[in-house]
Amino acid sequence: MLGAALLLPGPAAAQTHPPPVAEALSYRPLSEALLALQTATGIDLSYDPQVVARKWTRSVRPADDAPENILRAMLQGTGLAYYQLSTGTYAIQEEHTLRRGSLQGYVLDDATGSPLPRANVQLADASGRGAATDGRGAFHISTLPPGRYVVKVSHVGYETAVDTVQVTPDAPTEVRVGLQARLLPVTITPIIVENALVFDNLRVLANTATREELTQPNALGTPDAVRSIDVLPGVRVGDAMADVHIQGSEAGEHQFRLDGVPIFEPVHLRGLLGAFNPFALQRIVVHKAGFSVLEGSQLSGVIDAEHALSSPDGHPLDVQADPLSLNARMNLHAGSSDGLRAQFMAAYRTSLWNVYSPARLDSLLLDWNTPDQFLMRASLLPLRDRAPLRYQELVQRFDSLPPPAVPDLGFTDVHAAARLQLRPGNSLYASYYRGDNRLDSRRLAAAFDTTNQALPNPDRYTWFNENAQARWSLLLAPRLLLSTRLRSSLYDLAHDYNALDNQNTFVYFFPRERVQVVFDLTPADDGNRMRETALDATLDLDHGGGGASVGFEAARTTHRFTMNDAFTRSIIHDATAWRAAVFAEEKLRLGPRLTLTAGARLTYLDQRQAVYAEPRLDVRYQFTTPLGLLAVRGATGLYRQFVNQFDISSISPSALFPAIRFWMPVDSSIAPPKAYHAALDLLLQPSDAWSLRLESYYKRQPHLLRVDYPVLWERDFDVEDQPVPTITSQAEFLQSGEGYAYGAAFVIERVGEKTRASARYEYNLARREYAFEDSVRFENVPWSEPHRLDLALDWTPARRFIATVRWRSIWGRSWGFRRAYYDFLGSDPTQSAVYGAFDFRDPDRHRLPVFSQLDLGAAYTQRFGPAAVQLRLDLLNATGRRNVADRSLLQVLQGPEVAFEPAARRLMPRTFSMALRLQW
Repeated sequence: MLGAALLLPGPAAAQTHPPPVAEALSYRPLSEALLALQTATGIDLSYDPQVVARKWTRSVRPADDAPENILRAMLQGTGLAYYQLSTGTYAIQEEHTLRRGSLQGYVLDDATGSPLPRANVQLADASGRGAATDGRGAFHISTLPPGRYVVKVSHVGYETAVDTVQVTPDAPTEVRVGLQARLLPVTITPIIVENALVFDNLRVLANTATREELTQPNALGTPDAVRSIDVLPGVRVGDAMADVHIQGSEAGEHQFRLDGVPIFEPVHLRGLLGAFNPFALQRIVVHKAGFSVLEGSQLSGVIDAEHALSSPDGHPLDVQADPLSLNARMNLHAGSSDGLRAQFMAAYRTSLWNVYSPARLDSLLLDWNTPDQFLMRASLLPLRDRAPLRYQELVQRFDSLPPPAVPDLGFTDVHAAARLQLRPGNSLYASYYRGDNRLDSRRLAAAFDTTNQALPNPDRYTWFNENAQARWSLLLAPRLLLSTRLRSSLYDLAHDYNALDNQNTFVYFFPRERVQVVFDLTPADDGNRMRETALDATLDLDHGGGGASVGFEAARTTHRFTMNDAFTRSIIHDATAWRAAVFAEEKLRLGPRLTLTAGARLTYLDQRQAVYAEPRLDVRYQFTTPLGLLAVRGATGLYRQFVNQFDISSISPSALFPAIRFWMPVDSSIAPPKAYHAALDLLLQPSDAWSLRLESYYKRQPHLLRVDYPVLWERDFDVEDQPVPTITSQAEFLQSGEGYAYGAAFVIERVGEKTRASARYEYNLARREYAFEDSVRFENVPWSEPHRLDLALDWTPARRFIATVRWRSIWGRSWGFRRAYYDFLGSDPTQSAVYGAFDFRDPDRHRLPVFSQLDLGAAYTQRFGPAAVQLRLDLLNATGRRNVADRSLLQVLQGPEVAFEPAARRLMPRTFSMALRLQW
């Protein structure tokens, strides 16, 4: 307390001349007030006595505020101002003579010279000022009083650098900081996962995971880059199909990107099929609720992967063999004294399934590959009353099918990236990616030949992704950057199998008199092909008090989707769609602690002849509390999606992939979906070792698109036995619905010299409209994880050894049966929705048991001159818990009555894994 001798001045508190006699008791000389402030608080002041002479300040109430706030109020109206030196001293001088400077520069990888985006540049003074580097590794801190500053630069995966700079007035001070890669004892994959949410020197909910966390094997020692983002709050990666959901949203309501180029289907089956080679990636950035206009138009967020042009450990060659794959990466770089630098990276990965397949994995896939006999029987039920003999014959044939075989799977992917830097701020970057995935389920689809013998048929899935881009960045002026890019994406899905001919099929689906039976088969293909080519450009301006960005994007999308089987109506949808967007964003620094960012996107859809607006707002504030430094971020906005993903549940015997997934741009028959976001994030740092984070969100979804299953179940003939027309427009099989989602995540983390420990609890609720046989109503979403607890511990007792422990628990899951049970039995009017105690129009009643899993790992790295060898051992699901993915029904006899019992489909059993890695 400053006591009664020091009183805080009020409005118009100070003046430059003696006060009237009547007010003399309310005023005191400014020099005396400054001396009292210095004596009571210990604040270090520096000023010329002649500058403060003959100036007065008025005291109106006891002072209980921070010293610098008292000082600011004391100087109000005096024509004086203060600034804080790097030593902490507050210097006072006349306001019109106060000259300020700025600090700008680049943060680079010290070994390769490549820029480091999202590095933290912090001034180690009481102001806490700082900035984050942009995509070219550049930063700028404006309006700095002149003086010496200690600058602290940090980046995940690199050693922190500390330097001292002298800021001069009226001109920018430029620095170049090179960071050295941190040598970690475990670096199986150089992926860094973080949120793009950065506020000055603080990451608000940075969601930054160490390489140790991200390199945990997801299945038998093979790292999966997509599954690795499951460590982030608000991000759910399914244990069965590894679908990704961001803060309660559907799997197709975000977009995967690689170097900014969309990847429409990053296939990842339980870590066995993966979209990317994790050795080729530098980081994955997840943009969640309230993301900016610069990230584009998606309902829930963007997952942006970036290629790594350099090795995190400085090794140009990296090879790893694990039970399922062989990975290799090569890095090259060169440079000259005049600033010319070139970097190149190439990575290759291929599966080893044909060489070795672990017995535990064979057993698990065989279990997942077993056809659902109940659904097969249910598809015949409408025939039971019309043709009972034929019904019994078909049931017997289905029961006599040969046992399923273990699926054959494989993947190959190639990554390449190169950067040519002519000088800082002038560079050309190009990258290429190709991924091939295949799954041959073999004896899953079945029919019968003319001798009534069962025919095992192939059931093959192949996915193909190809992406390429070239980006040119040019620094037009010290604060003006132009970036332009040409990109292309290609996605192709083919599902080949032998289906019953649509013109000569078992018409056992319909409760009508006609029952036509023939045995012909015809090759079928459920396919999806997407190609998108786009040109975009962005102009970024740093104007001292913040920054501004403007840009445009023009994209052409060609698309074709076909679905032609014996269970649903046929769909053929193809189109060419054009869209163009312009966007602008303004970032304003409204003080050393407050930043406001406002932006908007305008998108024109040629196929709808309409323009769609997306305004967005972001506010960030940081301040010091008795508990530590607190950063707060609030964001809101309108979000739309113009290219959408849908799943159509399959009731075919194919059990491994329970749905056909496809992408398509909106056509003229239906409006693009939209959602409103509101987000509030907080980060409290009591010390360098401890951090506490809170992330919360609310999403209102007034217009969502869902599959209209009753229309699909009309199948091949209408009520007059006339062929039902093939579906050709989206409005024929998609319906509009509503939804909402909200949740919060709390994370506490401690980073010590040899340990890193964290605990995370999440609560999420998401509800949407679903159509059932009797009504359309709100239900919890199938992918919901209402409660989740994650615990993590990394221990490094020695420099070359690390041990890891991971625990995860999830409870409150509903939709306990395979999704097709609800989409088929719950919505098809020709089917019964109730079987014993199970009503498939009420998925919320079908609860799954608690999911719990403990994973243990250890790794040791030994160096041999320029080479390093790493051995890693992991025990997944160490407790052997039989976690349930979903259930199916079994029809059993209890005396003369038929009863129904649930049968669980299990997740990963206890599994031991080993991986060997060589770096040179």
